[in-house]
Amino acid sequence: AKLLSLIKNQTGCDINFPHDGGSQSIQIKENQIKNLAIKYLEFYNKNVYYFPTDLPEDMIWDEDVASQLLKLLKPNININEIIEKSNNSKDYLFNFCIECYGVSAQFESTILLFTQNWLNKEDKNFIYLKDFINKIKL
Repeated sequence: AKLLSLIKNQTGCDINFPHDGGSQSIQIKENQIKNLAIKYLEFYNKNVYYFPTDLPEDMIWDEDVASQLLKLLKPNININEIIEKSNNSKDYLFNFCIECYGVSAQFESTILLFTQNWLNKEDKNFIYLKDFINKIKL
């Protein structure tokens, strides 16, 4: 039961492992489930990875860059106005796009702009993902 609880905490799902039916003892069935749960957790530990941030946009959002661009494109708008009406980095980027360009059609360009900036900085998240990609390539 503890292994199934660990799996649920990690994945957010209840996993039902198949076991032999018939007249076998409860102990045998529990051992089968335990062995499958252990194999599942070993596979999960080896093959499932997470981004280092809650949202991918958390990695690319850069308030300093946004502020500098606003000064050039829309000097009458302060970065704090965008931040105040946003809930997270995804909203920051979208609202930045709307403030700068007036339309959401430029959202992809906005994402590319901030992504390029992030790639050029090579911060800790960049290094983590680069190492991660190199690790799974092997």
